[in-house]
Amino acid sequence: APGLVLAFVRPLLGIERDSVWFRALSYLESVFGGPGVHSLVVTQDAEPLLFVRNRDIGAVGVLDARTGVTLREIEEIGVSGANMAVP
Repeated sequence: APGLVLAFVRPLLGIERDSVWFRALSYLESVFGGPGVHSLVVTQDAEPLLFVRNRDIGAVGVLDARTGVTLREIEEIGVSGANMAVP
């Protein structure tokens, strides 16, 4: 899904969403794909969120579960494995 590399890498590199680098990274991701997701969780809300995580990168991407658009990133959560849970 587009947006996954951005969810993991953008905060680590300090790339702003409205920058040329963001658009370039987004394009490269759409062509070559992303690093993969080792776990994901979907909330059961009226407007569900999709949380994605790569076990090797200490960030979680938060996406709109219906559109796949990246809403935000949760940075520096650590590298404690791939498991996630939403209460």
